[in-house]
Amino acid sequence: SEGFWVSSNQRIFLGHKRLSIIDLSKNGDQPMISSCGRYVITFNGEIYNFRDLLKELKANFNINLQNKTDTIVLLELISKFGLEKALKKVEGMFAFGLWDKKDEKLFLVRDRFGEKPLFYYKGENFIIFGSEMSVFRLFPKLNLEICKEASFYYSMLGYVPAPLCIYQNTFKVMPAEVISFGNKITKKNIYYQIPKPELNKEFSYEKCKKELLNTFEESIKKMMIADVEIGCFLSGGIDSSLVALLMQKNSKKKIKTFNVGFNESEYDESKFAKSVAEKIGSHHHDIKVNVDDMLGHIENIANIVNEPFSDSSIIPTFIISKLAASKVKVVLSGDGGDEIFMGYNRYSFAKKISKLKEKTPNILRQFIGQGIRLVPSRLYDS
Repeated sequence: SEGFWVSSNQRIFLGHKRLSIIDLSKNGDQPMISSCGRYVITFNGEIYNFRDLLKELKANFNINLQNKTDTIVLLELISKFGLEKALKKVEGMFAFGLWDKKDEKLFLVRDRFGEKPLFYYKGENFIIFGSEMSVFRLFPKLNLEICKEASFYYSMLGYVPAPLCIYQNTFKVMPAEVISFGNKITKKNIYYQIPKPELNKEFSYEKCKKELLNTFEESIKKMMIADVEIGCFLSGGIDSSLVALLMQKNSKKKIKTFNVGFNESEYDESKFAKSVAEKIGSHHHDIKVNVDDMLGHIENIANIVNEPFSDSSIIPTFIISKLAASKVKVVLSGDGGDEIFMGYNRYSFAKKISKLKEKTPNILRQFIGQGIRLVPSRLYDS
């Protein structure tokens, strides 16, 4: 569904396209207004601990909410505790715009690790924001032009680093960032930082392993809370296999798992996914494609992504997403596991290079460095 809200002076316009996951009724539509009438929100994402937060709200304020969504829990949390304290309480992935009628301020907020995107265009006397950059193309008078700095970094990195965007005057809200706009004053604040480890605390491998498993499983349980069916991308690798295993363990019925394979045997790893699916007892779906067939999807993908992006894995991701969308509304995946647990070969190469650097004279280092730069980064992970 979709909804719109306009301020009484017709200077603030909020719109929302909803993918309903919790409380599928019209009562859950957005933009949403707080019970006190002060705040209006347009929210994209999920608050995983919203049930616990709802209990806290009811215990302290004895309030009855108009719907059962996680959005209204967040909104009332902000209303009762203020934005800063509310953000310290929530666990989830989100990006939202919040209008404060009383102080006449707009807040743009992104989740702790930047899982959900949020973009904004800053003009001389106006702000346009959205969870997709396509929103800017709704305003032809913006005269969007390519940002030369962003283009330079894209040619170096294969993506546009935050807070830059491919267009001039357009920016990304950073992870864990709150940006407030009011009376021509812009303020930026980071509300979360990864806590430093307690160095004086004793850690055993077995204890860490047990705590990790418990934390991992609790996280999966929270992400499975929904009024729609949730599936899982299953590549057959360690990360997605663990997610699928814990999902099936905590589900009363067979979960749906999805995999894209290739007709060319040298690229195909679908047999691993099928083996995992059989072991955990999931309802498995897979699709086989030719490498050449994948090129036919590039134009569609170019219309979906917000800016230039040079990771070819987006093509099979697009194909498997189309397959999953025909069966379920939400999927979990193993994305991010390699980054957190150093699963790429490049990390072990970097360690070896670092040791070599310590034993090598400065002149020789320059030649070695130039040689390393000539090797494409993808070869380190092959």
